Amino acid sequence: MQACAVEHVIAGLKAVGVSVVCYLPDSLLKELYPALEPDPDIRTIRVTNEGEGAAICDITREHSNSREDKYIFVRHVEQTENIVIMGPSDHN
Repeated sequence: MQACAVEHVIAGLKAVGVSVVCYLPDSLLKELYPALEPDPDIRTIRVTNEGEGAAICDITREHSNSREDKYIFVRHVEQTENIVIMGPSDHN
């Protein structure tokens, strides 16, 4: 993920009122996590598994797939900010 994409993602989170982010470190968004940590407007919580993150965030949707949710979010940011974060994939 390019630095400008990280900035756009953080701006997008703030624009929609996100103030808490739980994350399970992975390679897809690895550049985003260090940028979120020092941000005073967003509280970050590193979790050890998806279930822990869902419990903390009180996500109760059935059939939630956190990996798919990340793709959906990243594609949303790409479309709204007219930038490319990931290349083409089967998750378009």
